[in-house]
Amino acid sequence: METKIIAGLNVNLYKPSKKVKGVLIFTHGIAEYSKSYHEVACYFKSKDYFVITYDLRGHGKSLGKRGYLNSWQDLISDLGNLVQLARTKSEKVYLVGHSLGGVVSNLYALLKAGIEGVIITASPTTYLKELRILKYFPRFLINNFKIKTDFNDVNLVHDNVYRVDEHDLKYFYFRYINEVMFKGMKVLVNNYHNYQTPILMIYSEKDKLASLNYGKLFYQKIKSERKELFILKESYHNIFNDLEKEIVFKKILSWVEKR
Repeated sequence: METKIIAGLNVNLYKPSKKVKGVLIFTHGIAEYSKSYHEVACYFKSKDYFVITYDLRGHGKSLGKRGYLNSWQDLISDLGNLVQLARTKSEKVYLVGHSLGGVVSNLYALLKAGIEGVIITASPTTYLKELRILKYFPRFLINNFKIKTDFNDVNLVHDNVYRVDEHDLKYFYFRYINEVMFKGMKVLVNNYHNYQTPILMIYSEKDKLASLNYGKLFYQKIKSERKELFILKESYHNIFNDLEKEIVFKKILSWVEKR
């Protein structure tokens, strides 16, 4: 693995030893960072895929105020820089987004061009049920409210032994949620009918943080002719690190190789 700072982002590059079949760019969820995707990155590297993992701005080892975001569009711009890098490695570029990272990946696919496909895992595809009451509230008034994180949440994975380090966020600002889950989500919701990118959606029946209903809704609403909803039986929210992770790895591999 090679690590670089690109436009202020901490970026990890996993280069296979053989000819590159394609590039996968992983975008992580809120408060975590790229360390949680090392195992899956190594898996796809071993399958001859060039893998890029990175820390969102304000997260991990990337620059920016910790847990803060000026605009959701900054995340699209950041991802765009990585897509440009990916295109120098292969014509086939795939976005893989988990949870909040899935929202970012979907927005990029909606607004930009030139990617082969999107894989989202345990990702909201409409306004969060528990926050809808704030949809018509002047949310800017609480943008600086700090939300404490809990990496030991029993709903994240079975047998949670996650080791929190200095790069994990102890808290994030409500503004991050406001920008991505409200402002960015509004763009996505209003443009379901314009979503044409091939997409694989992976959700679990036992995920209490990102319901399977998000996947079902998106599958029904978008117009992409190449879409698939893959449902897990046992996993909790962090599916790349839970009981069925090997099933997830193999499913994604099968899907991208069919492209």
